[in-house]
Amino acid sequence: MPPYQDKRTVNGKTVKRWRYKFQLRGKQYSGSTAKLNNTRAAAAALERVRLATLDDRISAGKMPTLVEYADVFLANQKRSAGLLTHEGQTSHLHKHVLPTHGHLHLDAFYRRHAEELKQRWLDDGAARSTINTRLDTLQRMLSYAAETDVIRASPKLKRLSTDHKVKSIKYLTDAQVAELVDSAPPQWASMLLVAARTGMRIGELRALKWAHLNFDTRVIAIVETNPGRPDMPETSPKSGKQRTVPMTDEVHAALLELKRTSAWIWPALEWHGRGRDGGRSQSGCQHGIRTAAKAAGLKNVTWHVLRHTYASALVMRGVSLMVVQELLGHANAKQTAVYAHLAPGFAHHAAVAALDLPLLTNPSGLHLSSTAESAPPERPVIAPGADK
Repeated sequence: MPPYQDKRTVNGKTVKRWRYKFQLRGKQYSGSTAKLNNTRAAAAALERVRLATLDDRISAGKMPTLVEYADVFLANQKRSAGLLTHEGQTSHLHKHVLPTHGHLHLDAFYRRHAEELKQRWLDDGAARSTINTRLDTLQRMLSYAAETDVIRASPKLKRLSTDHKVKSIKYLTDAQVAELVDSAPPQWASMLLVAARTGMRIGELRALKWAHLNFDTRVIAIVETNPGRPDMPETSPKSGKQRTVPMTDEVHAALLELKRTSAWIWPALEWHGRGRDGGRSQSGCQHGIRTAAKAAGLKNVTWHVLRHTYASALVMRGVSLMVVQELLGHANAKQTAVYAHLAPGFAHHAAVAALDLPLLTNPSGLHLSSTAESAPPERPVIAPGADK
């Protein structure tokens, strides 16, 4: 239960205390915290008490359940991982793992239990990639328990194969991109154009500053990303890879026309006369692209669709997947391989045409002398005693 406030009269004065009550392994724990100002501080104090109590039980050799140990694991992840990662892991465990298997002790969770979870998620219609993400979170928690000597070893959970199905990619044609930009509100037109012609992620667009642009060389440096939430700072791009992308003529012209009113190229918009420093919010960006897509008569258009549009346009114009991978900032080639089916048959036609040519006996083009000319001279045979 959440912490609650207790008022008592001591020596004629009213004293307010935050009290807590929780249960671990069938045992009730209760007490009071120091004087605090608000409910959030009291909840944080309660969480510290719960974790300390659980740590004491673990130190005493009492094996925790998955529900109990999830608090320890998530508290560690909150310190070491990003806020979005922590929120995702919390959702995976509390919504999809603990309701059915949280009562099991850590040392009693086996691979067959993971197989039960996978089958349940498949029956519920979850995507295979989503199931693998949940398994990764569960594997991290079990591995952390093994690293901290709570359990002897962590069971190896088997992920689902995702190579059986070719992922369909939605992208826009050049005419649809032009219609989307023309139909967009003025404050969103340039941002949509840059997204479709550079392949930048929405977080990278929100974090883009004037200092990252070089109009002389027509290059955009992508050095950070903005989650779009005021409680989260800007961080390095996804997979930690900084990169540069070239400006097309229309991107170059669109950026030159913008007014520099902030360090950010697309600063946060004012709302009822109020504004905040920084890039645009996540909800504002979603509203902007939905408004533009509706005006253009397009359905299911997202910022990531514009990223697919950029990659698809490059591949269909004969750009190699290796170059596309570098421009998109993909961590590995598998992520870029989803665009391979869009590549034209230029390389195949070139290979067939080359096979129709006569075989070159001297591909290097160097002058080779005949065998007789190039053979070393034979040494004369001298009979024994002939030199006397």
